[in-house]
This record gives sequence, structure tokens and C-alpha cells, in this order.
Amino acid sequence: MVIITRQFRILKKVVEKNPNHSHLHSNLGLAYAKNGDNDPAIAACNLAIGLDPANADAYSHRGLAYSNKGNNDQAIKDCDLAISLNPNLSDAYSHRGLAYKNKGDYKRAIADFETALRIDPNDAETKVLLEATRNELQN
Repeated sequence: MVIITRQFRILKKVVEKNPNHSHLHSNLGLAYAKNGDNDPAIAACNLAIGLDPANADAYSHRGLAYSNKGNNDQAIKDCDLAISLNPNLSDAYSHRGLAYKNKGDYKRAIADFETALRIDPNDAETKVLLEATRNELQN
């Protein structure tokens, strides 16, 4: 499923003009992952990590792509690494929470979603995931 938006095309052009900028590759990876285009997401994040192995966002975004593909154990490993690099990266907790949710480990998922929301209380996606996971735990 590839949905190409104007912003996505602009981001791709910016990355092409700045091929050595790790965070741009990481952002492109996130855009791919949020679009469900996970193999290009992983490739973009791998490039970002190759350019800057300390880019916590790249590990978190790659974790989301792995989770989307059903490789939740690898997603958790990537998010663990992202958190070790930047313990205040709310997306890493949210993406790891999604992987735990996908594995049916609702208590760990809820804990991660709550941590993400303590860091970024305005994260609407994580709020929805938290509520859905709480509902699944109760049923």
C-alpha cells in the first residue's frame, strides 16, 4: 500500500539532496512505516543507522516497521536499543508497546504506552493504542 503525498515526495527529494544526513533517512523510514511500506522503511532506517549508529530515532522507526511486519521480537530489540540511547524518546516506548500488544503482552504494552504519554502527553496515537489495549486486557 503506497500512498504518495506531496509531503512524502518533498521528503524523498530532501533525502536525495542530503544523502549523508542520518535523521532525514530516519524520518523517511518513519514515513514509509506509517504508510505500511515496511521493507523500504527498514532500508531507510538501516541507512540512517549506518550513517549514525547513535541515532535512537532510526532504531525506534525501524522497530515500528518490524512490528508492522509481525517481527515483534526484533521490534522490541530495536526499541530497547533506542531507549538505551535516548530514554526520553516517547516514540520508542510507543513502538515497543505496539510490539508487546501484538504479542498479546498487554501489561507490558500498557506500561510502555503510559511511559510514552508521560514523556509526550499530547501523543494522540499512543492514547488510542493505550485505550484499545486496556479494552483488550479487560475482555
